[in-house]
Amino acid sequence: KRMIDGMKVHTDTLATGFYEGVNFKGGDFLKQKITMKLFREEQYMPGKVIDRDSMRGWRESGSMDTFTRAKLRVKEILASYARPELDSTHEADLHAFVLDLAHQAGLTELPKLEDAMPV
Repeated sequence: KRMIDGMKVHTDTLATGFYEGVNFKGGDFLKQKITMKLFREEQYMPGKVIDRDSMRGWRESGSMDTFTRAKLRVKEILASYARPELDSTHEADLHAFVLDLAHQAGLTELPKLEDAMPV
């Protein structure tokens, strides 16, 4: 939702007046309270895979790289997956639709899957 809404750009958000006399090369603007306030409101904070913690926090939480966090997230998602309930008519229609797409792509049959509807 945040990405679709886009960024609000107005004088308060740009906060140009707050930064008069601030040393940008030295990173002093990052220490300003208004910077942190606007960062919390405007910055997109991705899900569990991207780590925006401090170096100390990253080390204390296990020093996992993005690939390791992504693998753990995939395991979490797969472990919590529950196959949706479909009535037999909808399941048969869906199977026929996918089979038709497979034929159009040059396949003669669909791959066999566990817990799949019998062909």
